[in-house]
Amino acid sequence: MVSLEYIAFEHNNAAAELSCGILLQLALFQISREKQETVSRSFIILLAVQGAMLFLCNATGAILCAMLPGIYLLVFKKRWGVQKRLPLGILYIAGSVGFLIAALSILPLFEPLFDSLGKDATLTGRVPLWKQIIKVMTDHHTFLGYGFGMFWRDRTAVALVHSAFSRNSFMGSMSTGAHNVLLEWWMNVGLFGLGSLFLALLSSMQNIKRLTEEQYTFCAAFLLWFLLHGLTERAISPYQYHTLFLFLTMGVACQKPAPVSQRRLRQLERERQK
Repeated sequence: MVSLEYIAFEHNNAAAELSCGILLQLALFQISREKQETVSRSFIILLAVQGAMLFLCNATGAILCAMLPGIYLLVFKKRWGVQKRLPLGILYIAGSVGFLIAALSILPLFEPLFDSLGKDATLTGRVPLWKQIIKVMTDHHTFLGYGFGMFWRDRTAVALVHSAFSRNSFMGSMSTGAHNVLLEWWMNVGLFGLGSLFLALLSSMQNIKRLTEEQYTFCAAFLLWFLLHGLTERAISPYQYHTLFLFLTMGVACQKPAPVSQRRLRQLERERQK
């Protein structure tokens, strides 16, 4: 018999995949619109089908992961222009770290309010899980981690996480996953690895204003989705394409604009004067 936890996992996983696909398709739509290219009817139908499937999943988090970056791409990106492009590297680090700090310190203070609204202030058990993971990691392999993708294969390490909860509870025998990208990365490669990730993001995104519109649209679409999804889910592991896309995004952001010849510059100047 299939467990309810497994069904919930597959339900959330399907919603996440749909939200990522929708957002990347919206990015492609925006690129085509900026080039004044005609969007095919099949493209719109595919987008609508994916949107309907996402709503049928009834996953609020996945919908927000697609909707909020989508609004930015379709409405605000062109309105704000190149000079007001989002500092994606700084935004990702500040958003990820700030959310984790707020969830562990501020969110529990609003527990009575969440209870009155019928919501869970622990984010479905994630907050106590995060506190225990932080305790385990500060006591063991803090700086180097357990190896990429190896924490949840280490029975001793998993037992340390489970020890904070009742043996008969779900959290006391839960399956793998920290449900937060930063914590998952910390367990994998330690604080040195986490610092290297932050350094790589800042370094690759430092020339964000020099990217072409196509490059910036792709980078903004995926990194904003990755930020929002990774706040409460494990979005990075050796077998997920999210990891590949993260480094692909940094690679795209590192690309330098193609050199423009003096002849082309004079032509652009003449067109501007007209």
